[in-house]
Amino acid sequence: MNNLRSIVVGFGLAVGAILLITWGNSPVAAQGDTPKALQKWQYRSVSGEGTDEFNQLGTEGWELCVSVSPPSPSHRPTFIFKRPIR
Repeated sequence: MNNLRSIVVGFGLAVGAILLITWGNSPVAAQGDTPKALQKWQYRSVSGEGTDEFNQLGTEGWELCVSVSPPSPSHRPTFIFKRPIR
């Protein structure tokens, strides 16, 4: 019984040490560091399937975020693009 208790306590200490080391090395802003500004985005929605238009958007810095399929075949899909605000 003492042997099992020693194994359990040893395992618990090992797990605790690993967690302490892992969390202790997480990046935290030091005092005096200025926080970085969050990236702001510009969004644009496009309906249809225009490959040429998508290529043009790509050259302008737009990146596809999501595409939304319509509930019925009579509607065209919508594509949402984003790019960083300059």
